[in-house]
Amino acid sequence: LLRGERMPEYHMFVDLKVPDTAAITVKRTLQRMGFKDLLDVNRSDYYFFKSDQKTADALSRTDILVNVNKHRCSFSTKVEPKYLGKSEGVMVLVNSKESEAGLLNMLRERLGFRELQSIQKGTVWTLFFSSDEPRREARKAAEDLLCNKHYQDYTLL
Repeated sequence: LLRGERMPEYHMFVDLKVPDTAAITVKRTLQRMGFKDLLDVNRSDYYFFKSDQKTADALSRTDILVNVNKHRCSFSTKVEPKYLGKSEGVMVLVNSKESEAGLLNMLRERLGFRELQSIQKGTVWTLFFSSDEPRREARKAAEDLLCNKHYQDYTLL
């Protein structure tokens, strides 16, 4: 990068190749809690970082973040909504209020990603509703089940 040029930002999503029992459990629990318009739930591990393209590619192949035997990995420079049929999913990012200094230290010092300045980790829950107010429903689901307010924050993406 040239001096003064900004480092690109990446959003990396890591999904299971097999059915996700945690997402299935969350879906069933939310439906039992009264979310009748809930169609489906997907879960992804989420990483946000600033780096060059070469580092982003290398991170997507790092066993600590992605096990190629059981995960799929995708990343982009912006968050795109996911669809289930005609229903647009509402993405809820849940992350710890604590720093990811340990993960950053391991990636930089042990694995050689020295150019990595920061990394944020979280879980993205994508909720699909048939209701007219899916964002309101997703916010309520985050507050009622997905996020423990004592040590986590959530953001609707």
